[in-house]
Amino acid sequence: MKKKKKISQQKNILSKEELEKKIKVLQEKVVKFNNDVKKNKNDLIQKNKNATEKILSSLNSILSNYASKNSVHIILQKKHIVIGREDLDITSEILGTVNQKIKNIKLQ
Repeated sequence: MKKKKKISQQKNILSKEELEKKIKVLQEKVVKFNNDVKKNKNDLIQKNKNATEKILSSLNSILSNYASKNSVHIILQKKHIVIGREDLDITSEILGTVNQKIKNIKLQ
């Protein structure tokens, strides 16, 4: 924005060609900046997606192991339960296992 203002102030001093050249250079910089922002945003979205997939893959493995070891036939998300017994809630056990096995996820 400062450069645009500076160019506007120089429009009476510069020749038409020089002014157009400066405007073109500024527009190119703006386009490059916007493209860089878009690329970085897309990269971050992809890294987030990859990390989420890794977490879900690990979580599925943990849930599968838990179900096998404890003879559990079905594991449901809490949001899909209208009412249920508190003693059947395995959330804290699963979160403990997740915290032990997944220390960090690298964004790649």
